[in-house]
Amino acid sequence: MKKKPMAGAHDRARTLRQNMTEAEKAVWTLLRSRQIGGHRFRRQVPLGQYVADFACHEARLIVEIDGGQHDQSSAEETERSHFFERQGYRILRFWNNDALANPHGVFDMIAAELTRHHPLPTLPHLGGGPRLKQPLMLGQAQTGVGLAWYRYGDFSAALIYEVLRFRQGIFVVEQASPFPDLDGQDERAHHLLLRIDGTLAGYLRLIPHADDKRVAIGRIAVAAPLRLHGLARLLMTEALARCRQDYPDCAVTLSAQTYLTPFYETLGFRPTSAPYDDYGVPHVDMARSSST
Repeated sequence: MKKKPMAGAHDRARTLRQNMTEAEKAVWTLLRSRQIGGHRFRRQVPLGQYVADFACHEARLIVEIDGGQHDQSSAEETERSHFFERQGYRILRFWNNDALANPHGVFDMIAAELTRHHPLPTLPHLGGGPRLKQPLMLGQAQTGVGLAWYRYGDFSAALIYEVLRFRQGIFVVEQASPFPDLDGQDERAHHLLLRIDGTLAGYLRLIPHADDKRVAIGRIAVAAPLRLHGLARLLMTEALARCRQDYPDCAVTLSAQTYLTPFYETLGFRPTSAPYDDYGVPHVDMARSSST
């Protein structure tokens, strides 16, 4: 049972919000506005006599930024952590320098923690797309939300038709572009499919370029009725995790529509070209170093 905040806790929380550290501000920039899979985080959250740096009540996850204000070796901090755990919360901790120097790594770790331990929130049905009947853990078969990697040789005729129809429906039909989607690169790519209740809802592909020591992520697409719910970030988080695992010494590149540049910058990408026209759609090249 969640304990109500003790007298004075709300006032302390309000003061802390008004005097956030630079590290806390950096993390709040990543957590606010449901940026991680639609999960809602609050900042400086009063719980009992304590105030958590950031908390997602739905996922029962607390994110703590440890600097001078949190001495993990002290008896008080130990009791504080035990109190949170007794209320059913998990605690994810980061040092100040991690939050400031590697915010994208912090983001990826929080996203991975949420993916491992908590289902995605139910998405509203916007019409014309799959409906989430109930939230289920990623990776469950048959129903709910699932991510799966494929190589080209794994595709059946029906599956490759489904993927190509999905891609061309977005990159050619929706964008009214003569974009040559069939570029001869699919045979050597890793393909990531996101399904909701068995229906293809998102896709991207990952192509290694060993000679250039880089991996290209492309064809990033989410079904129109399900956009703005964190699914593109979910796809990208999984793709970047695959890059770190299989290609740790390679930079990651992509060609982004110019209006999506701020989104990819939150994932550690930086523009490497001036904007250019790609079959009628403005794009910019972006890259993420292997050390990011």
